[in-house]
Amino acid sequence: MKRARHFREGHWEDDEHERFLKAVRIYGSNWKAVELAVGTRNATQARSHAQKYYIRESKLKKEMAEMRKQAGIETNQDRVTSVAVQYGTGVTFTPKFL
Repeated sequence: MKRARHFREGHWEDDEHERFLKAVRIYGSNWKAVELAVGTRNATQARSHAQKYYIRESKLKKEMAEMRKQAGIETNQDRVTSVAVQYGTGVTFTPKFL
């Protein structure tokens, strides 16, 4: 007989988030494996946390790019992204050399 596991609820603690990031780097979107690696959250919670985390990260990157643009600072990543947008290639990866 399987024993029900208890998972935390609410705000993710820093140590949970660090375990989550490490697990996602290793297991990608295998949420059951991420659940086991984190230990205190279930697969659904991990998937939801990932969605919120990536939305927040994307928003921060856009804000930082806008701040650099306003300050007249351009990075290699900005140039690669602007070229991709200009030619409509839809590049969704970060080149390894940047």
